[in-house]
Amino acid sequence: MTSEDITDDQIASWLGMLERPPYCYNPRTVHLKHTGIAGQGIAARIGCGSWSCPGCSSHKRLENGVSIARHFFESDQFIACEWCPDDAWQAFRLRLIRAKAEYARIDGAGGSWVFYTSPRACSAPVFRTTADAVIRLGVRLRQMPARSLGDTSHPVSTSHGWRLARSSGDYKLVGLLPVARAESLRATLSAAGVAFKERPSGDVSEWSIGYKLCSGQELVAEDGVLKVSDNKSRID
Repeated sequence: MTSEDITDDQIASWLGMLERPPYCYNPRTVHLKHTGIAGQGIAARIGCGSWSCPGCSSHKRLENGVSIARHFFESDQFIACEWCPDDAWQAFRLRLIRAKAEYARIDGAGGSWVFYTSPRACSAPVFRTTADAVIRLGVRLRQMPARSLGDTSHPVSTSHGWRLARSSGDYKLVGLLPVARAESLRATLSAAGVAFKERPSGDVSEWSIGYKLCSGQELVAEDGVLKVSDNKSRID
């Protein structure tokens, strides 16, 4: 079985994370612009992305779990897991690097659980199947200690070869917008005659709207009020 044969829902089931996580407690509306098409942008209501937020941390556990699990399935080696105290991590990491092993480190209380390839690097037994490794990964992710407010550390880290999936595309973040409800944004765009379209919101956003302005137009906030910079927008 390869990574391509497995759906995200199957992985979520093995991780024990099939239930939809709650929304963020402190969402924000981000503004993104297309890097190659002038006037094309997206506004989306998304979570704060903090590990200290109950809603966002649930999303991040699932997102990271799916990413790491796919690396498990793509590996041609067995997977092992071992507990590593905080004060032993640097020596442990050096052993993994010397063995050319890939790893994923999951925070625990006073240390971390390390999933890795190339079991010759350490003494822990390997998992019988890759699915067994994913099931144990889900346990360790769900058992991660809660993060305190303002804690900016990253409780999940990996080697370069197992780097966590990051969203990429043709859009860049340009700022935040002072609007919480999709209805308010739709009204602003409609009043200016701007073409817009609802986009699939996915698991990390409450709503997402794409728009297209004509040359010279801008979606801006003035004195906390969202508006289109002038009335010459066109619908393409």
